[in-house]
Amino acid sequence: MAEYSFDLNPVQHLIADAVGEPGRRTFFIQGRADTELVSLVLEKQEVANL
Repeated sequence: MAEYSFDLNPVQHLIADAVGEPGRRTFFIQGRADTELVSLVLEKQEVANL
């Protein structure tokens, strides 16, 4: 599995959300620091654990 590291310090904006119809949703988190935006697609349970 690939390993990634992002340093958004200090993070200015952090959200967890989903898009799409129930049963076919894509879950994600987004973090922003200055002009850098990172979006990560997650499993439903991973977002719930946050």
